Amino acid sequence: MKRIIVFCLIMILALGTANAYALNSNLETEEVNFKITEPYDYPIVPKTEEWNELQDHMKMIEVCTIPNDILNRMTTQALMETVANYPLLVDMLVWDDNQTGYELVKEHFNGLQEFAEREDASEVLQTYMESFDSVVLYVNNSDASRIVVETCLELIAADVQGTEGVLSSLTNNAVEVTNNNVVTPNNTRVPHYENLTYADHGTTLSRVQAEEELLQEYYTPIVAIKDVSPSYNCHSYAWHSTSSSNTNWIDDPSAYWLDNSYTEIATPTNGCQVVYLDAYGSVSGYTPIHSAIVLSTYDNPIESIVLSKWGYGAVYQHKLRICPYWYEAEEIKYYS
Repeated sequence: MKRIIVFCLIMILALGTANAYALNSNLETEEVNFKITEPYDYPIVPKTEEWNELQDHMKMIEVCTIPNDILNRMTTQALMETVANYPLLVDMLVWDDNQTGYELVKEHFNGLQEFAEREDASEVLQTYMESFDSVVLYVNNSDASRIVVETCLELIAADVQGTEGVLSSLTNNAVEVTNNNVVTPNNTRVPHYENLTYADHGTTLSRVQAEEELLQEYYTPIVAIKDVSPSYNCHSYAWHSTSSSNTNWIDDPSAYWLDNSYTEIATPTNGCQVVYLDAYGSVSGYTPIHSAIVLSTYDNPIESIVLSKWGYGAVYQHKLRICPYWYEAEEIKYYS
């Protein structure tokens, strides 16, 4: 009789455990299949006191990163809206070419990475772009923001839809030359473009003005000290000429230090050149992606105030880290 009772108790416990396991498995399945249909609510956004206190491009990127447990459960439509409202989307448009801008934003924003991998990304993006006139951007719906977002959506489409030409650097009308117009102090000729226009960059003045409005709101407290210009860029400004009448655009300034016209120094000094390097390219394993001139220094070199031109936009006075070109994986070098 005791054996029968014990057997019954064992069976009851076994059935209870099996039912609990089945219930837990069902809950886990429901959790995995559950889709988040609302766009991500960024915890800190531009034009707020919390955003202005960040004072570092990498910190801006970090607070806009979507937690993986949310990212992986978002519908593609929710992701689309999240990407369109990404506060640092404007970063795509401050580089010397659209390809670099797009790739760097994608590399550092997991929302865009995830969206571009979705099988239905192209279809969702196309529908979103077709209805963009009725879309309300929940982070910033200003006219300037809408112009910038619409431009960036074209770059995203070039990736997920394979649009030809949109991600190119310059139009075919722009031809790089090497002559005596741009030489280093040691007389090395530097390849460059001359007299570029906004049409050469595939953009318009009105678009650029919208970008500048957004940049000045999002990268507080930068100060524009020279107006926008399509004719020269950061490298030309820092290494060749700071004049507003400069008409020379330099893609690679490495000749200035490779021919010993400038010597690398350990810490910045007033008036020295700064080059931001990214580890995906040409010069000693690094590509020079941005150049600046030091205006004033502090005990901590990272707190230095610099002057630099942002793409085909304005020349700005800003802290070394408060610009779209500051990434944690970069190397910063100083030359005098």
